[in-house]
Amino acid sequence: MIRSTVPTLRRATLALLILLAGASSLPADVDAQVRRGRVEPQEPPWMPITIGGRGGWEQEQLGSGGTIGAEVHIPVVRDGRFELVPSFDAIFLNVQDEYQYNLDALFVPGGRRGGVYIGGGVAWRESLLAGVGQDVGRAKYFGYNIVVGGKNQIGPVQILLGLRWLLLTDTAFDPSAVNVGLSIPLWSSRATPQR
Repeated sequence: MIRSTVPTLRRATLALLILLAGASSLPADVDAQVRRGRVEPQEPPWMPITIGGRGGWEQEQLGSGGTIGAEVHIPVVRDGRFELVPSFDAIFLNVQDEYQYNLDALFVPGGRRGGVYIGGGVAWRESLLAGVGQDVGRAKYFGYNIVVGGKNQIGPVQILLGLRWLLLTDTAFDPSAVNVGLSIPLWSSRATPQR
């Protein structure tokens, strides 16, 4: 007896179509190793801008005296390793009062953790340096800052201890100061959990 191969060919074709339809309905990637509900790690948020005050002691050729000032730390990169710091200082020397405006760039190797920092910048100082003993009024002097120090965080409050040298360009006076400051962030630097 001779069998026809046509019904067998039809069955094979039908089986192949069913197999292809079943394979195309399977998911392309399998999440067998990932637990359901697990949140993927996120990039940490930007370091917050901090505002604060500082006080200290300045020594220069004319005399010495206390300082009080304000500063804003603006992170330039996400992890806070580079900061731009505009600040203002009022200096109360035993001879006269002076005012100083600074714009510094800081490098903080510890980033979010804080630690040692180093930097430099520019300064404008309103002073009577040229008119000591004369009545010529205040003059503004341009100079360069060299800044070193350290910072640490206790809760949301940041504590800073720094040394600053001012190198004025139009005079031989080069004041130096030691400052202690407190800064408070404008927002939290912690990552918010997602649900």
